[in-house]
Amino acid sequence: MTKTAIDRKPQLDVVERGNLRKLEKIISDGVATFVEVGKALAEIRDKRLYRESHKTFDGYCRERWNFEKRRAYQLIEAAGVATNVSQTGQEDGQEVCTSGTQNAASEQPAVEPPKSERVARELAQAPPEQQAAILTEAREKAGGEPTAAQVRDAVEKRKPCPNCGSTRKDDDGDCADCMEPAAKSKPEPIKSILTAVKNEKIKATKSQLEALAGFDEEMQESLLQSILAGRQSVANSIEAGCPPDPTMEEIIKEKASEIEVFCRGLMKYVADGLAKLDDPWLDDLNRRDGAIQKFKDGCETLRSAKCVATCPKCDGQGCAKCHKTGRVTRYTLQQLT
Repeated sequence: MTKTAIDRKPQLDVVERGNLRKLEKIISDGVATFVEVGKALAEIRDKRLYRESHKTFDGYCRERWNFEKRRAYQLIEAAGVATNVSQTGQEDGQEVCTSGTQNAASEQPAVEPPKSERVARELAQAPPEQQAAILTEAREKAGGEPTAAQVRDAVEKRKPCPNCGSTRKDDDGDCADCMEPAAKSKPEPIKSILTAVKNEKIKATKSQLEALAGFDEEMQESLLQSILAGRQSVANSIEAGCPPDPTMEEIIKEKASEIEVFCRGLMKYVADGLAKLDDPWLDDLNRRDGAIQKFKDGCETLRSAKCVATCPKCDGQGCAKCHKTGRVTRYTLQQLT
């Protein structure tokens, strides 16, 4: 049957395809800099450069980079904050003078963008015109690069009073104009984190638990799983603000486990189902055992898809030989080595 125009994947032109390769290289090589990675992801999303291989940006992120769309948007948001801060002077809303036409009194030096993605994401909670000033204030108070928690406190101090709208705060964080007290209640971390601490599966101080409670429930669960797996400490998870990207070894193990779980579940379902069928004709001509054997053979075919190593041709970057996954099966590995 001939595919309709709707079925065909939208093609990229030569310029777009070259741009996609350049951006994907930035993402692949630029794990060390969240700003460049976030900008690259934003451009791929905005220009729909994923459309030739994937229907959605979500699917592209999951299959090409092994992270959910939510993680991509975190990087995009953090990169946007870093870009905004670097283009803004220390005064709220004061743009950096680049043309030399403004007088010297109004010029403000550019603010160095945050070095940490987590800090950038905390700054994102403030209005764009305040982000540079908040970061500068936090740096001055910290005597250097502030932590995400210090930036969060600086953002809170800038929030207007719900009673009078003033942003002036005293040392206790209360409104300096109407003396409206600051909200003292602090959120609790999710139950699974508290249970893990109670059962001594993880160790966390009171301040660390308060910091974990600042993340949404989904992120807290992801951080907990990463901590329990030994991929990061409690302190590292709070500073990073997200689980580390899985290593190729972890991806290989996870994908192989998914195949194995499916095969075992399928065989159990078949065996249990056939056992309930009390019909002598199923045993005639060895039909019952023959059917079970065919399912076993099918599972062995599926198991042959388990990857065992990083692709030696692209060193895990993704190529045609490894179907752009960066990993290969035992058979393909033997062919390439």
